[in-house]
Amino acid sequence: MPKKVAKGFTIIELLVVLAVLGVFSAIAYPNISNWITDREVRKETLEIVSQVKEIKSKVVSGEYKLGMVHFQRRGQKSFAILYKRYMNRDDYAYNYSGSTYVSGNTINTCDYDDRNMRYQKLPDYLSTTVTAWAGKYICISNDGTKNGYFHLKDPVTNRSNIINGVIFCAAKNNGCQPGDKNKFRYLITWDSLTNIKIYRYNQSKDKWCKDKDCYSTNKFGM
Repeated sequence: MPKKVAKGFTIIELLVVLAVLGVFSAIAYPNISNWITDREVRKETLEIVSQVKEIKSKVVSGEYKLGMVHFQRRGQKSFAILYKRYMNRDDYAYNYSGSTYVSGNTINTCDYDDRNMRYQKLPDYLSTTVTAWAGKYICISNDGTKNGYFHLKDPVTNRSNIINGVIFCAAKNNGCQPGDKNKFRYLITWDSLTNIKIYRYNQSKDKWCKDKDCYSTNKFGM
């Protein structure tokens, strides 16, 4: 009985397979790469929000009298960094005694600068995944009376100067300003009670979207 001879691939068949794989890679790889980058930026944004919420929970529980998170950038690659601070009861009494205010501090504000107000330091949080449109800070108080600087407009109510926000984008992006059109960007906003909302930038619409609701940059007053 004659033996069966295994049939191999011809050169043409191999070339066809390689061509199909090449086309698939050219189409699929950018989409997969974009998806991975977007998930990384989203994951880091959620982690940053959780850092803020952790301080807020300790303010609400009474462990901290007041909390503060200052968003900045560090290094040549402008990695996002969170400077985290809090006041205990003694710090709070010292800062708001009426005799220690400096340069613009009033009973209804807090300051991010350690030289202006007395804080206890918490470990900084450095992200090598995202950069930030920085220079923003959150003051966290139980009743919302100790505020930072609010200069943005609520896109839902159209009321001005009642929220603030910071944009996080992939560290490999060249810009993270409100007017930039880069993909992989997330905006977080907060009000006086540190109620946080997260918006994702939709490049095709050039809008910031939360669920099905999308708003232009102008709707935030940015």
